[in-house]
Amino acid sequence: MNVSGCREYWFYGEGVGMLHNINTRDCPVCDACGAEGEPLYAGLEDVLYHVPGKWNISKCTDSSCGLLWLDPMLKKEEIHKAYLSYSTHQDFIRKESLSARILRKSYAGYRAYRYGFNPSNVSLCDKLLGMMVSVLPPTRQQMSFPFTHFDGVRKTRMLEIGCGGGDSLKIFADWGWKTEGLDFDQAAVANARAKGLKVWHGDVFSCKYEANSFDAIYASHVLEHVPEPEKLLKESLRILSPGGRCVILTPNAASVGHRWFKSFWRGLEPPRHLHIFTPEALAGLARSAGFIDVSVKTSSRLAASIYIESEMMRKSGKTEAKASFMLKIGAMLVHYVAYVLCLVNAKSGEELVLMGSKRNDNSPSAHNRDA
Repeated sequence: MNVSGCREYWFYGEGVGMLHNINTRDCPVCDACGAEGEPLYAGLEDVLYHVPGKWNISKCTDSSCGLLWLDPMLKKEEIHKAYLSYSTHQDFIRKESLSARILRKSYAGYRAYRYGFNPSNVSLCDKLLGMMVSVLPPTRQQMSFPFTHFDGVRKTRMLEIGCGGGDSLKIFADWGWKTEGLDFDQAAVANARAKGLKVWHGDVFSCKYEANSFDAIYASHVLEHVPEPEKLLKESLRILSPGGRCVILTPNAASVGHRWFKSFWRGLEPPRHLHIFTPEALAGLARSAGFIDVSVKTSSRLAASIYIESEMMRKSGKTEAKASFMLKIGAMLVHYVAYVLCLVNAKSGEELVLMGSKRNDNSPSAHNRDA
């Protein structure tokens, strides 16, 4: 692999620029299916990181697609201006309460007996605690993340695109994968490297990986930030080995939360979220990129946090304030309700989970599964 080019991220670029001068381009048609777009929301503000400006979101007029996108959209060379105060790749250290300590031990215990994750560091009491807590399905869903996406897959070479500070990458490495990561944020890269991880400052284009370099590719909440998502999917497919698995997580435009909160829904996040997918749009884009065995499911894993932030935005127009006790209790109930709704309507969850594979020329042709 040539890593000499991994110094500049193609999507964000470098240089600060002037915040009041963000150049945009009109986007009249859907990037997923080519249909015309129609206005959905207008005049949205960035209440998370306070990038100046008013932002509009369009929706695909093809009911079988339903993609949402920023319109007008930031030009590639301007996108870095939307991230000048972005801080999601930092590690936050807080004093651990007794309840948090018990929960952490239950997570560790469940993961040790269910997935064989660091069993030598977990006591029998922790495993029993984890087994008891995991009786609650929504809690078990949280405890299983991110293991469930690669459960039963042979642990070989994995690349995480947009690995941030390396939390998930560290879990995969400790689980037995030979891992490598990429991120645009130099501070995040330094943070991940401090954990002993192999992480590059760059992306799949600038790093120029050879074809078939990885047996698994993982990208959590990256695709919505990319101006040309199909190109990213095609490059991911190129460097994926035949028979390998690609897992991509991204917000679900068809979620219950979006239908309830509308323009206050946390998943919109203008101007950083450039495309917000429905299950149909994401599945179609993955197939167009060349993936086989395409499966798109939804998850209620993020329902509680999305509810809290969306409700705060709707009530006060900001998210910096500490959530009240009653809001947290409401979020717990929302999480359980969202889990049940996902059982009734598989497309209602807050998060899309795309799984796709690369054709193995030595095996019989595989067929795509419906989204």
